[in-house]
Amino acid sequence: MSKNLDEILSILKSIEKIELYTRDYSDPDIFFEANYQKIFNDKIDLLVAISEELEKKDTELKNDLGKNAG
Repeated sequence: MSKNLDEILSILKSIEKIELYTRDYSDPDIFFEANYQKIFNDKIDLLVAISEELEKKDTELKNDLGKNAG
């Protein structure tokens, strides 16, 4: 469980970074127009990090997350 907790915390940190990048923008269009390439690349890097962390999850946790998503 400790390993899962560490991975979940890593995911939450990545999500927090995305929130920090986007907090000054009222909608997605304004976000992508302002400093487009750097912010876009940073966002993609964070989404990749989230994806990689999710891949590490065991099957049971993936199933639990899937049940709660719907």
